[in-house]
Amino acid sequence: MPAPVSQLALCPLQTHGPSRSPSTPSSSPPSVALKGQRSDAGRIQRSNSSVLPCPSSKSHGKHPELSLKAHIPTPEPVTGPQCTGHGGGLNLGVFPILWAVELDSIFNSPLGPQARSSAINMSKYKLIMLRHGEGAWNKENRFCSWVDQKLNSDGLQEARNCGKQLKALNFEFDLVFTSILNRSIHTAWLILEELGQEWVPVESSWRLNERHYGALISLNREQMALNHGEEQVRLWRRSYNVTPPPIEESHPYYHEIYNDQKYKVCDVPLDQLPRSESLKDVLERLLPYWNERIAPEVLRGKTVLISAHGNSCRALLKYLEGISDEEIINITLPTGVPILLELDENLHTVGPHQFLGDQEAIQAAIKKVDDQGKVKRADK
Repeated sequence: MPAPVSQLALCPLQTHGPSRSPSTPSSSPPSVALKGQRSDAGRIQRSNSSVLPCPSSKSHGKHPELSLKAHIPTPEPVTGPQCTGHGGGLNLGVFPILWAVELDSIFNSPLGPQARSSAINMSKYKLIMLRHGEGAWNKENRFCSWVDQKLNSDGLQEARNCGKQLKALNFEFDLVFTSILNRSIHTAWLILEELGQEWVPVESSWRLNERHYGALISLNREQMALNHGEEQVRLWRRSYNVTPPPIEESHPYYHEIYNDQKYKVCDVPLDQLPRSESLKDVLERLLPYWNERIAPEVLRGKTVLISAHGNSCRALLKYLEGISDEEIINITLPTGVPILLELDENLHTVGPHQFLGDQEAIQAAIKKVDDQGKVKRADK
């Protein structure tokens, strides 16, 4: 049986933006008809004991160019002496927090009968995604992007800790999706090893790769902030539609990337792979894989794990939760953070995504990532 909710530390994420209204069906809806669609797009075969209820005082915003198929229901706000939220933006924590994973957890929920009923009636599927564990260039504060860096010692431990957290919650996965970058794949392997589920199929696609940072690849973020200003670096890192300068053949890592065998067996020709991407570009190349490969498996009732990257996870969160173009800049994902999404029958999110872990550690990890694009000031 899963651990009772009373034993888990809950870290709700509130959104800030206009209320969602019903929209017209998009060309790539989250609920996908399987007939006539390709199925091989892009394929290459942790906690305090305190309980914080999960209010949702505002509904998610929506992005106009990728409208969702139907209205996404939002749970009624839950208030009480223990209710708390995060104001001034949307941030994600370092270890996963689970809200209600099974009926046992729902019935033991301290959120009250209304919230319990809402969770039972609305949530049909669950999905776990996470950003990979820390790599050497993460620690050195460099843009890693498509350079195939491996996990460092801290990243190896982060991945194992994630596996231990998921094991404590009795997660059993049916299928794992990763990018074709080593740090994403290795993180998934270590999680499955901790779970004792090494036999679970793992499928990899370039469409889940980290965002292509173009000419910024390998550069130090702090040094870039000194040269170009912190706001410009923030736009390059976090905005929705700002694209960095493209990588050129003279770049020291150009040939290492494009001569790699893995990019010669993708579902698009080598010369059509990106040379630089905005988050919007990441979402556009990710959606076909979501719609054709991942979403159908979720709709079949499979429990899916996505081990990917900061920006591919941010792009998918934006799509599934309808986060606005303006609000997405405030979402930060530290390394090694499983995120639980509860989805309805149309694969729309039911309430905010949830995390598990020590709240002080979560906030420290968020700040650490946010500060990577800032100039360090000497203490006065």
